[in-house]
Amino acid sequence: MISRHVVLVFLLLLVVSPFTLAQQDPSRQWVETKGIAFVQDFQSSPARPRPFVAYLNQTAIGYPDRGFYHFRFENSSRESKVPAALVKMIVVQPAVPNSILTDNDRAALVAGIKNIEDAAKKNPSAAASILDLADPLITALQRYDKGDILVDGNWVNRVEHADAQVAQYANQLRAGMSAAPSKAAFDYTRNPFYLQIKALADADPYIAETLRSIEAEFNLLIERESLQEMLVELENPDLPRERTQLILAKFSEQKDPSAVIARILDQSQAVADLTATVQILKRSLNNAFDAAATPPVLPELSEELVSKIQGLMTSTRELNAGKPPAALRIPSSEVRDMVAIVDRLPVLRSQLDSKEFAAAGELSGELSAKASIVGAAARQVFANIRNDCASRIQQIADLTEEAETLAAAGNKKEAAEKLSQALEIMPDSAMEERLAELRKP
Repeated sequence: MISRHVVLVFLLLLVVSPFTLAQQDPSRQWVETKGIAFVQDFQSSPARPRPFVAYLNQTAIGYPDRGFYHFRFENSSRESKVPAALVKMIVVQPAVPNSILTDNDRAALVAGIKNIEDAAKKNPSAAASILDLADPLITALQRYDKGDILVDGNWVNRVEHADAQVAQYANQLRAGMSAAPSKAAFDYTRNPFYLQIKALADADPYIAETLRSIEAEFNLLIERESLQEMLVELENPDLPRERTQLILAKFSEQKDPSAVIARILDQSQAVADLTATVQILKRSLNNAFDAAATPPVLPELSEELVSKIQGLMTSTRELNAGKPPAALRIPSSEVRDMVAIVDRLPVLRSQLDSKEFAAAGELSGELSAKASIVGAAARQVFANIRNDCASRIQQIADLTEEAETLAAAGNKKEAAEKLSQALEIMPDSAMEERLAELRKP
């Protein structure tokens, strides 16, 4: 049945105190609803039921016995003003919802009728009048049980309505298929109109057969989808991986594939093999860094690992030279970053050995960014080296500044000691000349 869920809201057996009504209807508008008010003629008399067609609450908020109710009682040509203290209870006729479509809606009708019946049992003197309030619900229940449903206030035959819905959904589904840029990419099984028909088909064999006919029709359209359209899709670098795999699977199903498709299938396998190799070497490279000592010591990579990583570039170039579809994502950037790391690692080691901390810090920062594709251990080693270099450079700057301060104060000996400490961290010709000046008698 249509997936529209209708919530039946019944104003059932509303025992209304003046305070409650005031809270529920602050606008104090007339309620144009039939019901029964249990009203006393005076304080000591029993309350008697009086049918009404509308009422207005004008009680004082917070003072339940003060104020008034206005009623339009049945068989009366004028409005009646009744003190709130004399109104003991109001039972309002529940409204029939605008749509009754499912058994859940039917259950709500039954619940509403039962509430009226329960109220009648509690007020036997007015039972007949109270039960009359359930008539609209009973009539609606009878119509539903005879095979009709209420749609936006109109009763229609359930079967005829379902057939009309199926025809409408099928037309909208076909329109969606027709408008789709690629029929193979149009997943009709997830289309809301298809799901609507399927929901109806679960309970109707005739609709189920109609659904099978629609599925056969669409599957045939998808099978006739031109392979050229799929080739065009593969040129999209942002094509989702799932869609790419679906197209490749379609290509592999071809009994006699064209040369173009055969080449793409070979390239797809080559890309998969290269990607798997990259992942393995990334883990090996990251493990080597994970075992490295604290900076500035760098890991010693095996010749075999370096050779394999450098060999990735050749495989990548060969693949790119074949101009595979863009959707076959070659891990070129990952390969470039890994090759850059292993190629520049000796450079960084040389800079650290030579105590070229400024250059080493800059290079380690670059390699730290590239190492993000390798793993946390590699990234952390380069980050540690960068921080260590920055720390040493700062130490030198601090010692140099202290030396100049001491020299200005005439403490050349202490100033020379500071510069000597700075030179132990990193050799520098300018600092050596300055140290010589400070040591002159």
